[in-house]
Amino acid sequence: MLLRSPYLSRKPAIFKTMTGLTVALFDDLVWDLRPALAQTRYAAQDRPGRGAGGGGGTAACPSARRSCSR
Repeated sequence: MLLRSPYLSRKPAIFKTMTGLTVALFDDLVWDLRPALAQTRYAAQDRPGRGAGGGGGTAACPSARRSCSR
């Protein structure tokens, strides 16, 4: 069984057993917490001394046949 909100929200009885909340109450809680979570994520990515830039990773290669190097 997948324990993710989209799956469990289609099964309200299981959702309530697993979380102790109704689907509607959980959705309200997530909606209220979303700004605080976004601010926390931004602060973690914008902290002083952070080595990598936001959205890091390797450069996209225009062709799958050749390797990209920096």
